[in-house]
Amino acid sequence: MRRRPPAKGSVTIHRGDLGRLDLIPDQSVDVVVSVSALEHNDPKNLLDLVGELLRVLKSGGRLLATLSAARGDDWLHVPSNGWCYSEATLRKAFQISPLTPSNWELFEFLFGELAGCEELRRGLSWRYRLSGRNGMPWGRWNPTYLPVGVLKVKK
Repeated sequence: MRRRPPAKGSVTIHRGDLGRLDLIPDQSVDVVVSVSALEHNDPKNLLDLVGELLRVLKSGGRLLATLSAARGDDWLHVPSNGWCYSEATLRKAFQISPLTPSNWELFEFLFGELAGCEELRRGLSWRYRLSGRNGMPWGRWNPTYLPVGVLKVKK
């Protein structure tokens, strides 16, 4: 398949194996956005997947990813088949220095805010009611992990 070069200011969406972005040249992308995708891959491959996303980023490019966070050790959320990652795992995978600030110390507070949020319960749980294979099986509001965002700027 022949691809046209993207126009200035364009958005190009690629769908495929995150570990093999062969069609995307090194340092050719300004921004990578990964929404709730990385946690659904084998955690042994997380470093390689993030490495591949960083490979395609230009210097100064941004990688924005949302994932599921774990209080302590990494664990698998079985209903959604998604991994919940610790701060240490995310720092290692995204090559984030221990000196880079985070708000992980607020984990318990933020999780409590999420779990007690009536607006989220009303607005989200019903959307999941048809399946048991998701973040809120059968639409039951009972958060067990905290969604987090990671922003990595490539040097």
